Amino acid sequence: MDGVVPTKITVLATIAVSSSFAEAVKEIREEYGEIIELKLYYVHEIIEELVDERTFKEDIRTSDIVLLDIRSRGRPLDLAREALADQEKTVITLVGGTAEVMALTRMGSFSPAKMFEKQKPSAKGYVDWRKIRRIQSMIEKMGTALPFGSLKHARNWIRVMNYWKHSGKRNIKNLLLFVASEYGGQNVKFEPPVELPLEGIYHPKLDRYYTSLDDYLKENCDPQRPSVGILFYGGMHFESSVVGVSALIDKLEKRVNVIPVYSDGVDNLKAIRKFFFKNGKPIVDAAVSFVWFRINGGPLGGEPQETLNLLRELNIPFFDAAPMYMREIEKWKKSTQGFSPVELIAAVTLPELDGLIEPVPSLGLRNLDYSDVLGADVKLTAAIEDRIERIAGRILNWLNLRRKKNSEKRVAIVIYNYPPGEGNVGNAAYLDVFASLDKIIERLRKENYNVGDGKFNFSEFFLNQGLVNSGKWSPRSLTSHNAIIVPVEKYEEWFSELSEELRKEVVEEWGEPPGSIMSYDNSLLIPGLELGNVFVGLQPTRGVHENPAKAYHDKNMPPHHQYIAFYKWLEKEWGADAVIHLGTHGTIEFMKGKEAGMSSECYPDFLMGNMPHLYVYHITNPSEAMIAKRRSYATLINHMSPPYTQSGLYEEFTELEELINEYYEAKLQDPVRAKRIQPKIVEKAKQLNIDSMSVEEIYDELFALKRSIIPSGLHIFGEKYMGDDLIEFLSFVLRYDRGEIKSLNRILSQSMGVDYDYALSHPNENHNGKSLGQILTEIEDRAKEIIRLSLDSVEMGLKVAGIEKNLATDLRRTLSYGLEIASHLEESSEMDSLIQALNGNYVFPNLGGDPIRTPEVLPTGSNTYQFDPRLIPSDVAYERGVEIAEKTLKQYYDKNGRYPESVAVVLWGFETVKTRGETVGQILGYLGVRIVREKSIWFPKLKLIPLKELGRPRIDVVVNICGFFRDMFPDTMKLLNEAFNMVASLDEKENKNYVKKHSEELYRELVREFSDEKMVKKLSNARIFGPRSGEYGTRLTRLIETSNWESESQVAEAYIASMNNVYAENIHGEQADKIYRKILSNVELVSQVRDTHEYEVTDLDHYYEFFGGLSKAVEDIRGKKPEMLISDTTKEQIKTETVDRAIQRGVRTRLLNPKWINGMLKHQYHGGQKIADRVEYLLGFAATTNKVESWIWSKVAEDYVFNEEMRKRMQENNKWALHEMMGRLLEANQRGYWQATQEELDKLRQLYLELEGELEE
Repeated sequence: MDGVVPTKITVLATIAVSSSFAEAVKEIREEYGEIIELKLYYVHEIIEELVDERTFKEDIRTSDIVLLDIRSRGRPLDLAREALADQEKTVITLVGGTAEVMALTRMGSFSPAKMFEKQKPSAKGYVDWRKIRRIQSMIEKMGTALPFGSLKHARNWIRVMNYWKHSGKRNIKNLLLFVASEYGGQNVKFEPPVELPLEGIYHPKLDRYYTSLDDYLKENCDPQRPSVGILFYGGMHFESSVVGVSALIDKLEKRVNVIPVYSDGVDNLKAIRKFFFKNGKPIVDAAVSFVWFRINGGPLGGEPQETLNLLRELNIPFFDAAPMYMREIEKWKKSTQGFSPVELIAAVTLPELDGLIEPVPSLGLRNLDYSDVLGADVKLTAAIEDRIERIAGRILNWLNLRRKKNSEKRVAIVIYNYPPGEGNVGNAAYLDVFASLDKIIERLRKENYNVGDGKFNFSEFFLNQGLVNSGKWSPRSLTSHNAIIVPVEKYEEWFSELSEELRKEVVEEWGEPPGSIMSYDNSLLIPGLELGNVFVGLQPTRGVHENPAKAYHDKNMPPHHQYIAFYKWLEKEWGADAVIHLGTHGTIEFMKGKEAGMSSECYPDFLMGNMPHLYVYHITNPSEAMIAKRRSYATLINHMSPPYTQSGLYEEFTELEELINEYYEAKLQDPVRAKRIQPKIVEKAKQLNIDSMSVEEIYDELFALKRSIIPSGLHIFGEKYMGDDLIEFLSFVLRYDRGEIKSLNRILSQSMGVDYDYALSHPNENHNGKSLGQILTEIEDRAKEIIRLSLDSVEMGLKVAGIEKNLATDLRRTLSYGLEIASHLEESSEMDSLIQALNGNYVFPNLGGDPIRTPEVLPTGSNTYQFDPRLIPSDVAYERGVEIAEKTLKQYYDKNGRYPESVAVVLWGFETVKTRGETVGQILGYLGVRIVREKSIWFPKLKLIPLKELGRPRIDVVVNICGFFRDMFPDTMKLLNEAFNMVASLDEKENKNYVKKHSEELYRELVREFSDEKMVKKLSNARIFGPRSGEYGTRLTRLIETSNWESESQVAEAYIASMNNVYAENIHGEQADKIYRKILSNVELVSQVRDTHEYEVTDLDHYYEFFGGLSKAVEDIRGKKPEMLISDTTKEQIKTETVDRAIQRGVRTRLLNPKWINGMLKHQYHGGQKIADRVEYLLGFAATTNKVESWIWSKVAEDYVFNEEMRKRMQENNKWALHEMMGRLLEANQRGYWQATQEELDKLRQLYLELEGELEE
């Protein structure tokens, strides 16, 4: 066809169809000559900025036809829209994607834009394929009847989408011929789309399709074997996913039946029901998915409950093959990030919502040669052989759990000993590990597991036998006599399975095997106890406490030899059928390796091997739980928090409250007497270290302390709230407004004519002869009584409440909600879920979080997942975040008479997943940016708040993230980066826009060092910093734990060295020390949110690690302390206060509170552990903020050490923890944080030495 002008077609594709395009164009040219000029681009390469933008736009502008396969908003859509602006050319969108994408379609006189104009703001942004199919059917019918005008083009659009939907070389070829004929003026012939059924069975080895399950089973399956179902894509993704399916079948089919089922990716439940069930009963023992997003409904997720009901009925482990349809295998191998942000959400996070487990990447893209025909590399999906091997091996071992008799199963239970030594055996967050062990062993006995004879006192056994990691008081000879011995020769066999590079890394760090940690006589020691077929062992230490100098190393040290030996012994020598990690949390999931998408070069993958992994985890901590799921292949069994109670007042605080009540009464009846009482109140408050306050302020402080919610002791796995614990918990849940469900306290307050919000803010004010605080206390007592009666009958609760009719509807709704929460608590099945998992069954998934703040996390016993990251921040979280921003700025302004130019915030995954993004809202609030969700709740847009409306300058923000936030919320990081870029580029005066001011200052410095102007601009606007890729925290806690530091500058430098890694668009954790220091030099205020009822800032080491470390880093760089503010969002009203006040509240309501102490000491051995931990955390805060006042140390010494009765209780509970606590007190004095009297010091030293002598005996 000489002389024919070729039709220029530019294709932007999400899927790897380049080989089909190349072969199709080649065939077309052989038949018709050079009639098509094709240019192919890949969406993921545009996202990653690997494509020259100008060239891409020019190719689109000069094309006759543009074919777009864009699935969501972002850079590809933005560039395509820019290139198509004012262009009159044929544009064909190939898939649903979003309404914005589909609206780009222009085919003759047809555009589908109007179809989506009326889409409601609550819609999820993606176009529902069910709706598209209905439209397709309608258009095809109408187009057949009236084959001209816009209806003809609409029908053509449907036809093109059908070509693309069913894909394959033949369909791609005819697609190109069709559009070249219809819109390129080419005289060619084409065939209709080749369409397959939407679902069916396809066996790639047989290259045969089945629509009949019976036919397939008859020809291919042995009824005596277990069966594995495989779910994968038909249609456009068929070619991409079938390669992984084929490879997995190769590994499985010699031992199991395989039922490979393809589906359209939208209505997968139909395929599951049709081919994984027979006669209404499941016929598969495990399943694995090669499908992105949730199991059903594509990106929309369909109706989740329908999916969960079906999976519960199926009741099998459902594995996530986590295919990388948009990432090159080589790039994945080299990356510490692992999955790309898109794949992390689509292939990991969303499948987790359905309870899918073990996201091991099964396949990825492989580059073939560059194709002149395409103007691009040819990319194919290819299986990752060793990952397929891992998936298959783990599936087979889970099948073993389903088939093996309980009496024959070997179960390893791993507990922790961190930090190492006698005082910390069985350490876990808010869990009584030894009491939980007792219950688990007894339940296993009932389930016919071989757990040996008799019962053990686990704490006494481990300690008396010297079965501890690197014991300080237990001689190594005692440990070696009772531990399991692994000869170095045996260990070296296992060690040789590591790659040469990893072996070299281990030896460089820890020396040749067996190393010095837990080794003896050329062997390695495994501390543990065998009870028949159950092994209880101590997870090895990380090795820092044995070698304090390593505290200055990065946290990505490889495991030492004994650590490796422990897990390989479990798998290869002892033969564990399953491993249970008991409590929050261990260290295996934090070992060096990729953030997600483990390779064989990642230590967690090597250590866990093919052992099914069950992890008993605290429900309150979904952020770290996700790391365990993704990096160590854990199926989570979450457990409840301990019972909650109110802090109340005690000792002299009670006397002070009585004085104040007497004062208020006298004010009304005898003002002269009131004046005499007032100085007594002030003096008593001063004795209690409540200084510089009026009587009203003192009362408010007491009221806040009294009303604080605190945990009571520790949880025992499998136990449920009963009696008063249940009433107390429900009263706390119903204390808060929850949309239409009003606070019970608010309703009762209204019935008394009291403004609830005002009363909370002004508890000291008088109302009809009582303080509002007293009235609120009465309301809380009344609420508990109503709840108690409502558990039997809501009507009884309504009757005793005796409120007017206009409030009765609200009260009924609130009490009914309380009953619903009570029923969820009753449904908690922690122990049953553990047994179900050991049987190889499905563990029902549910949200994780604070059970008071988010009761939807109940019942426990679930496989925890995180809140959908696409919905961060929620509207409520944004509003509360803005409130936090304004409160912190007001507090700073009131003290300094001006606004800070820059604020540093701590942004945790731990907080974000529970608050839905309050700190994210806070950051946007500082910047003067609001979130807008117009047609999509999943694709938030940013909108600037005008300066006039804002009423203040835009404040710069330095965002300090933890590694968990990075791994869990990549889209949120992208959103924040967009916000910083937007604000930095505004045409505003520097004194009204501190982001712009500081970005331009940084730009002027960086432009001298870098020639790449685009990169300079990115770095100038970058404000997100955190641990480097693959790391999660800082080195700071190690310094505090090991006491291996001399000056506070060392502490600051440890923080900076861990956090000086920048995160911006396509910059992932690159070290940027100079930039970080420069940006920190502008910081005048440091802020963090306290979000969880279990944890005051003094209850968790990460608070001093991040908030304290950041504050100390700013001080060290600036030479001046920043303002340090904590915003508490656990109460009905957000409260912002200085860090010293937050520390004091934590100390008063918990560490020094007899109610909290007694709750802890009910738990033998562990109670003392937890108390000693808090004293260590105080030292961390002292070193980083210098805001732990001397009286706190004196009071700790007085209450725990000098009080003989309490000292004996502590000694009986955990004498090693008491000794550690005494050592921390001495250290606090030695470092100048406690100005102890000579009498205090002499007494402390004497008691310390006496206890040391006892420990040495």
